[in-house]
Amino acid sequence: MRVLHAAAFALCTLCLCLAGTAVSANQAPERKSVVAFGAKADGVSDDTPAFAGALAVAGHAGGGVVEVPAGTYMLKGTLEVPSGVTLQGVLTAPPSSPIGTILLTTEGKGKEDGTPFITLRDSATIKGLCIVYPEQDKKHPMPYPWCIRSNANNCAVIDLLLLNPWQGIDFGTNTGGRNSIRGLNAQAIRRGIYVDRCFDIGRIENVHLWPFWTVGDKDGPWIPLTQKEGEGFIFARSDWEYVSNSFAIAYHIGIHFVRSHDSNLGAGNYLLTQTGSDVSDIATQVDETQDHSGISFNNCQLFGDVVVKPSNNGMVKFTACGFFGSLEGQAGFAQARLDGHGRISFDNCSFHCIDPRNQGKYLIVANSGRLSIVNCQFVTSEFTGVNPIPIYLGDKVVSAIIVANEFNGKMQIENHSTGQVRIADNTSETEAAYNAVVEKRGQIRLGLISPCTEVVDLVANGDFEKLEAAGKPLGWSVNGDITAGNAAVPLPKGWPGKTVVTTNPARLKQIAATMTLPVKLKPNTDYVLSGYMWNMPHGAQTVMANLDIGLETPGYMRLTISPRFEACAAGYFVYGRFNTAKTGTNTLVRIFYDGSYGLTDPSVVSAQWDRIAITEATKFKPPHK
Repeated sequence: MRVLHAAAFALCTLCLCLAGTAVSANQAPERKSVVAFGAKADGVSDDTPAFAGALAVAGHAGGGVVEVPAGTYMLKGTLEVPSGVTLQGVLTAPPSSPIGTILLTTEGKGKEDGTPFITLRDSATIKGLCIVYPEQDKKHPMPYPWCIRSNANNCAVIDLLLLNPWQGIDFGTNTGGRNSIRGLNAQAIRRGIYVDRCFDIGRIENVHLWPFWTVGDKDGPWIPLTQKEGEGFIFARSDWEYVSNSFAIAYHIGIHFVRSHDSNLGAGNYLLTQTGSDVSDIATQVDETQDHSGISFNNCQLFGDVVVKPSNNGMVKFTACGFFGSLEGQAGFAQARLDGHGRISFDNCSFHCIDPRNQGKYLIVANSGRLSIVNCQFVTSEFTGVNPIPIYLGDKVVSAIIVANEFNGKMQIENHSTGQVRIADNTSETEAAYNAVVEKRGQIRLGLISPCTEVVDLVANGDFEKLEAAGKPLGWSVNGDITAGNAAVPLPKGWPGKTVVTTNPARLKQIAATMTLPVKLKPNTDYVLSGYMWNMPHGAQTVMANLDIGLETPGYMRLTISPRFEACAAGYFVYGRFNTAKTGTNTLVRIFYDGSYGLTDPSVVSAQWDRIAITEATKFKPPHK
């Protein structure tokens, strides 16, 4: 009886509206519930007719709110939100898993270019909902049409979870100014948000494109198709589009700037603030942007390739941004490849390759156009896991201004430009100076010293091997290998000790984790941790050999021999000062590998530590020639 009564009510109300009943301009918008139009919210019955009826009534009334109470609604068809109407669930913030008002949609499976699930007319809004594709497959995802598409001006999407759409929000196929997306969580498999043909300042705020659907999966949260083909944000023609506090992770292209699908309209200009692209093959790619205004990133974070294509003539500006490098550098560069005729500028930015798999030869490769790098920091140096040549200038670079930057490592600039290049007032090798002057740390190649000439006075501890050799204490000695084969990398000729080869997975795990030595030291005393370390990498494999003390204390200190160090296999003497006021008197010395990526071929990655010692700083002297 309830369903029949609701259906009759819907029919009568619709007839009244069609007869000319309208809402006064001063009257509050009407609020109608889909339940009153027959929606069952049982997750099985098709509630499309109930939603369509409620939306039609609100539209004919000149606008209003169609309420969708908490529950799970199966919708086997598509919806259109009329002008001035809001389709509203119960959520007031975007969740990370389906709760509250949940819409299940099955329409359009296998049809990427089909009718969107929800179409928004002029000044229409969708708000406070979770939308789920129950027939989508995690291992073999199927194409679907866009989940939401705008068809006019002033459309808004507020506080939504799109759990697993093939394509998220389309604000580009149709012309529409002043569109707004605010508060969106989504795992869009193929495309996240598309903007085009917006001729009056659109706004995108607080958008999180993240694996909400697959994060709990046993084999990991990422969908291979997303990483291979997916695009998070696709930005075409828009005039003064504001993008803030937004994020995309693990897409092939995180943020993509393209020409309008109406080729006569060209590209757009965008202002991005506190927005990031993480763990993407290409963090941002600029095919084209407006010549006179360009795009601007401010306080953004980008992990992946930064690519500006030869087709771009506009300005691309990065201000106070952090760049973490390519994932692997397989495209031949470690951070950015810049082409085109436009001006690319970096101001007060930082550059740091954090993935040790990165094999790019150059950090920034500028093949053509105009380049400005001012007041930036190049964190990568011989003391980090990846240390490419910072800047390459090709012969088609028209101008380059590289001024007032800090290079933690060597200031290497390979300049082939035939244009105007200014390089001035930069500082270099500041990390080595910091280690020596402030941290009292150092790494000395064995070829520059006579081994065992250091002055150490081993801390009394039963775990130290206080063996004597020519009157010198050997200290604590550890050696071990990570190996997938049965050939060892030998130690330097003449050095005592040998390399241990193992193919035992348990042994591999043990060494790759940590070896620890507990020590008890005097309170509020300066000490020096020192020793000899070798790192013998193989091919492209990158394993860091580490020695540290005081983990999880303010006085934590770590000494590292990177495979990027010159002659790292020949060995280094390493040392660093610490104070027990910060490390505590009862602490741990650790010896360990980390960053062991790509151990798939039959080869050995080996390291050795010898004469590990902790000496009171007043008694310590480094080795000499």
